[in-house]
Amino acid sequence: MTRINKYIKSWLLSSVLFVGLSSAFAATYTLPTNGDSLIGQPTTARVKNGDTVSSVARRYDLGFYELLDANPTIEPTKLKTSHTLVIPSRFILPNDAPREGIVINLAELRLYYFIPNTQQVFTAPVGIGRQDWDTPLGTLSIIEKRKNPTWHPTPAVREDVQKRTGVVLPKVMAAGPTNPLGNYMIRLSKPTYLIHGTNDPLGVGRRITAGCLRMYPEDIEALYSMVGVGTPVTIVNQPYKVGIANNKLYFEAHQPLVETRSDYTDELTPVWNHLLQSTLSNANYNYVNWDRIKQVAISHEGMPFAVAVVTPPQLAKANVTSDTTATQTTETVAISDATSSQPATSSQPAETIAASETPSSQPTETIAASDATSSQPAETVAASETLSSQATETVATSTSTTETS
Repeated sequence: MTRINKYIKSWLLSSVLFVGLSSAFAATYTLPTNGDSLIGQPTTARVKNGDTVSSVARRYDLGFYELLDANPTIEPTKLKTSHTLVIPSRFILPNDAPREGIVINLAELRLYYFIPNTQQVFTAPVGIGRQDWDTPLGTLSIIEKRKNPTWHPTPAVREDVQKRTGVVLPKVMAAGPTNPLGNYMIRLSKPTYLIHGTNDPLGVGRRITAGCLRMYPEDIEALYSMVGVGTPVTIVNQPYKVGIANNKLYFEAHQPLVETRSDYTDELTPVWNHLLQSTLSNANYNYVNWDRIKQVAISHEGMPFAVAVVTPPQLAKANVTSDTTATQTTETVAISDATSSQPATSSQPAETIAASETPSSQPTETIAASDATSSQPAETVAASETLSSQATETVATSTSTTETS
């Protein structure tokens, strides 16, 4: 067998491993109509016999690292049926981005599509360009859609694959089960960059591609059916996000991409102030738990945590405070309230954020997996992530133009 055939065979094997493992969660949510910016609800899932981190991630339409970051105490090589995993199925919509067309947050490894003429948003994890093969930022648009596409790897991609693996890729790879673009391709206005499926689902939710955006086969099929040529595509890089739900302010932190980590330090005040100014232009906030903010930022678990109480503009104006004694109150913010659309009224007592609701702790209230819908704030990957999507993990036991890809 030739080396290229072995290369193709490995792609085929990774595809076969995931037959029948399509997401059990719907990926479409109703947008809040009251100005809130959180969607979804958190849940938990018990590991099943034969599960791997990758199979659980795909079952709940999550990326690999997204699931790991939400469960920092879990060893991917020691997954057991006794484990209950946090499913990070609640997230904040990207800040400073239009609620129109497709929005992709690279630091989150997640795509959002705001379905026209509805109050619905579709979301799914994506694989993005690895270091030195960056996915471009900015506003693009869809210029072509194609089912069963051929792949025309760029000279740079062919050279890179040959240098790393010794495999000489063909100039054109026909459609079929060995094609890394999968069954659907969406070309962007930077024509070498695509949103596409894959024959290697293990790479979804990682920094793994040569700049394109890789989706699970079932997710790209759904997206392909909804979008049209001309749809705007906005690509942002937001490792930190803030959002409002039920008059509470939430903070969500992802690991910054390795090439941008020097832009962020332990001093988060400038980042925090910018987020507040862009999010709370029509509201005030108080009872800020600054210890919680720092803890969320350090833990990078990729899930929203309540950090302050928002006072609607019609109520008495509140002053910003960094008083950490707010954690001594007996009235707490329950995780299960995260997406409630019921606004507070002037007769409601002020409430503060409980110190017990902290990152890396299990939610005090969860939703049965059969009742939850999917959302998934994704996490970025370690600097050592390479093109190979093979991660070390074990199966749980009862103990046209050339383009990148």
